Amino acid sequence: MKSHPDARFHGTDVDQEAVGWCRAHLAGGEFGTNAALPPLPYAADSFDIVYSVSVFTHLSEPMQDSWLEELHRILRPGGLLIITVHGGNAARRLSTDDRERLLTSGFLHKTSGKLAGLVPEWYHTTWHSREYIVQKLSGLFDKVQYVEVGDGMQDCIVALRRHSVSSGHVGRNVPPRA
Repeated sequence: MKSHPDARFHGTDVDQEAVGWCRAHLAGGEFGTNAALPPLPYAADSFDIVYSVSVFTHLSEPMQDSWLEELHRILRPGGLLIITVHGGNAARRLSTDDRERLLTSGFLHKTSGKLAGLVPEWYHTTWHSREYIVQKLSGLFDKVQYVEVGDGMQDCIVALRRHSVSSGHVGRNVPPRA
């Protein structure tokens, strides 16, 4: 941020405690709390870059579709989207049955009893196949690139906001490519 003094930095999260920490420790940014579902309090075409780290690793498919459309809305045409998803290292830790479900459908969302009472009811754990998430993002974004992080649990996807969208919606229930 210091090398771009005219840049504006905004952060938003559902976790009020995390937002409070950002306000106290990250100078030069504006931070706020958002609801579990869109919209965010930003006008359309507000940002050149939007990144979302370890968010899509916890949302159901309908919630993800809503958030992808919202991130598309607040990005300027040609803007850069960066998100993370559970990668191959995380998928290797799944049971054989769950890995098979992930390979078959491209998407796996699991609820966890050990998180009950610690996090909101809608917040659980999600995995995507590479093909699934690339195809899903291709519904709204151009130049979708999946970047494997070899020694990490999450991989990174980078995409550019399309200037116009023919369908206007993220594809639902997209099967994996063969």
